Amino acid sequence: MGGSGWRESGRALYALASASAHPQFCSYSSPTGRGVSLAMGTHWICNFMLGQLFLQTVARVGVSGVYCFFAAVCFFGVAFINGAVVETKGKTPDEIAVLMA
Repeated sequence: MGGSGWRESGRALYALASASAHPQFCSYSSPTGRGVSLAMGTHWICNFMLGQLFLQTVARVGVSGVYCFFAAVCFFGVAFINGAVVETKGKTPDEIAVLMA
């Protein structure tokens, strides 16, 4: 399944948030449900702010400056995911809970 643009933004965040939420406890009243809601809400707010500030930032620092900043953020994001996020493919929710504890 492919796509581009805003549809692809934050794929790792959605995968991480859904993998770390144990289905038995995933409701808004539980801490896990509130955490996932907070992560998704923060993601949408940051995407909105990015869209509003993009042209102003390009006018100030230029296109190359903006894309160098984006590249740096992506680099640190990949480094964080590779270093701090555990593999959850093929594991049960209970095994994931033990890995993330």
